[in-house]
Amino acid sequence: MIPGFIRRGLALARRSVPQANRKEEPSKEPGISDTDGPAAIAAQLRAMMPRSTDPAWLEKMARGVENKAHLR
Repeated sequence: MIPGFIRRGLALARRSVPQANRKEEPSKEPGISDTDGPAAIAAQLRAMMPRSTDPAWLEKMARGVENKAHLR
């Protein structure tokens, strides 16, 4: 005989597996295009900052894109 807490755990696991196997829908946000130009790319990176978990990295990337544009 299986104890109740194990039965409940098994039932929960069986229910959660199909949910975990669902594919996520692609993001509705437009991607960053290289054809937009460096200023537009930097602006798009900076626009992502409020929702980002690492805004310092996004700022670093935006500055890098701008610096590469000045070197060309």
